[in-house]
Amino acid sequence: MLKRGEVLADLRSDVASASFFRDIGYSTVWEDERAVAEGLRPQKGERVLTITSGGCFALQLLAFDVAEVVALDFNPSQNALLELKMAALQALDHASLWEFLGLAPSDRRLALAEAVAGFLPEGALRYWAARRDVLARGAALHGRQDRYLHIVGRLLRLVQGERRVRGLFGCETLAEQERFFGEEWSTFLWRRLCDLVFNRFVLDLAFDPKHFEHSREQRPALRLREVSEHVLARVPVRDSDINLALHAEKRELADSLLDGGDSAGRMDTEALLRLLKESV
Repeated sequence: MLKRGEVLADLRSDVASASFFRDIGYSTVWEDERAVAEGLRPQKGERVLTITSGGCFALQLLAFDVAEVVALDFNPSQNALLELKMAALQALDHASLWEFLGLAPSDRRLALAEAVAGFLPEGALRYWAARRDVLARGAALHGRQDRYLHIVGRLLRLVQGERRVRGLFGCETLAEQERFFGEEWSTFLWRRLCDLVFNRFVLDLAFDPKHFEHSREQRPALRLREVSEHVLARVPVRDSDINLALHAEKRELADSLLDGGDSAGRMDTEALLRLLKESV
């Protein structure tokens, strides 16, 4: 029989010691928060458990009038970031909050930090006092994933130009969007950009090799370009609820499986593959 200490040691992963997690890995949560809310369906008075990450889901869950949100993360920097966001929400108005986090231009972030400091618990106060440079740049821009994605975004605008970006998101119908993607967006430079930002060397630098430990034999640049092109060409930009629709379909299947229904039996291989691909 394993003793308690042996069990905890067995559950530890060397991922926790990866360089990615020595600082803030995620300043924001990039998944669609509406799908999470729809999937969890938190009820008034409930106690909710969440991974801290960028802190966005933990804060969003409070909007459902739950009794308590418990946020856990093995990276203490992520918890310090959540505490900073909570303090900023109490200390600042909406416009100042955006400035302070780095989401709007500002030359007074350190001054705003003084106001936020009065709402920080002691541990978080010490953490951020040693990282004034991060506060000066905007904490919401500091995460390693966030920095990578913002760089990709700037390169994308440089390669495609403002006209193409606005043109894609201005498409009124899926047919128009597919045509625009094929005729305007899918260029030689677009494909070379994907080869650059999605190649394994760049991903290992931006994140950590441990992120991709179970997919080392695959070509991430090709796979991620295929996924990106599927989204850009086949997911309607005008349909902001596409993720919710896909989630609802998956939840219906899962509910049927758990309840002993026969939905799974009616779903053939082709339909299952379509559902999985569209949810990427």
